[in-house]
Amino acid sequence: MRHALVCALFPVLAALPGFACVTAEDATTGVRFTLADGAEGTVQVSGQMVALNYATNKGAKIDERQSRYGIYDVKRLRQDSELPVVGSGADRLSWFYQTTPPRPEPGMVWHGTLRQELDQVGYGTEMVELHSRSQVSYGATWTVLEGKEVTLSGCPYRVLPVEMTRDGETAVAGRWIWFADLGFGIQTIREGKSNGITGLTAP
Repeated sequence: MRHALVCALFPVLAALPGFACVTAEDATTGVRFTLADGAEGTVQVSGQMVALNYATNKGAKIDERQSRYGIYDVKRLRQDSELPVVGSGADRLSWFYQTTPPRPEPGMVWHGTLRQELDQVGYGTEMVELHSRSQVSYGATWTVLEGKEVTLSGCPYRVLPVEMTRDGETAVAGRWIWFADLGFGIQTIREGKSNGITGLTAP
């Protein structure tokens, strides 16, 4: 009897605002996520390309990315300060891969060579833009770890963690949580700093 009551009640709960679980269709129109440090962001899937905004509620901070599958960054607009900085603009980063990065699959290990270009923007007198450009090339290996089930915002999702290490280094430089059924990954470690996912909702 109790089991029957719970089963009957579930469709009602699922229809309530904020209870609906995220679907692949939702991901094409836009999904919201929350990170452990309180940052809120959005993710939107368009084929292999994923648009992510990791800082929608952090004042002047900017962290907008275009990434293949949400994992292999292609472009990033970055400003780290949450307060406006006079004379400084958002940095523009671009990545160029020697070969096309693959879709993450269970057990996959992929090595790629890429070039990172950085354009640091500042403003001089009369707000003239000043650019400081640099680039670096490196190799890196992406490893797909064993899948697991996580619960976010009351909903279960099957995910695959993906880790990236640069050639010549042993520390994990990047880690993403890949939602294979939804078609996107969200980064949880960047440059050794962890920031896990605590919420995932459809608008």
